[in-house]
Amino acid sequence: MQKNDYNYLKPFFPDMEQEKVFWSFICFSRQDYASKVPLGCEDEIMLALQCADGGCVTEMAIRWHNLGKTVSPRLECFGEAWPMLLAPSCAKVMQMLAARHDQDLSPDDVTQILLESGFKDLSDHPWKGDGKGGEGCD
Repeated sequence: MQKNDYNYLKPFFPDMEQEKVFWSFICFSRQDYASKVPLGCEDEIMLALQCADGGCVTEMAIRWHNLGKTVSPRLECFGEAWPMLLAPSCAKVMQMLAARHDQDLSPDDVTQILLESGFKDLSDHPWKGDGKGGEGCD
């Protein structure tokens, strides 16, 4: 994790160790269980402050909801994850999303932004750049 992210987040998550956390995400539609587990929306990307030892410090979701004429992304997070929004790396992602607020971004669009911002794709089938997941695409 970058030092500026760590310095910002450490007061909120005092047990966090800089060398043991990293930014990650998982896209539901690129998971092996996607066809077996109901989601309640069209797709979902979970963003996390991931622990190298397993689990995460905190997380939030971007979920795509069918609004009739369009499928639109919605950001969802519990209060404990709010500090994550202002960490420099995550704030950069939010700025990039905000710059495209007039577009209905797809999960692939958001994936590309996350990858460009240094997030690691931990999906079972990471994004290749062609809209399809597959092994060895990190």
